[in-house]
Amino acid sequence: QLLYSSWQFQNIPELRPVVVTILKKLNDATPTDFLRQLAEKKKGELKYAELLKHFGPSMKRLVWEAEYDALVEQEEEEEALTLQSGLLISDLVSPSVAEYTGDEVLC
Repeated sequence: QLLYSSWQFQNIPELRPVVVTILKKLNDATPTDFLRQLAEKKKGELKYAELLKHFGPSMKRLVWEAEYDALVEQEEEEEALTLQSGLLISDLVSPSVAEYTGDEVLC
């Protein structure tokens, strides 16, 4: 209930730590709708990047999984679930994959 009440203040820098602390405390118990909101993009940029940068790998993993699950629910074709899908995890991994595949020593 506290998360629902405090969410409206996540854009206020002075109050953002309250939302971050609540999300960190909830961790695996964070409601899926909040995890999916954290993965939202606006004009190709993360809408809640300021919040996400405060989380460690376990919380980010929950956000990636929630985003992936939402896409799987919507998509019927597996091609949509590739590195070009625009998922947060693909945005994170794509530069490394491109560097690896472009390395002439490895080819």
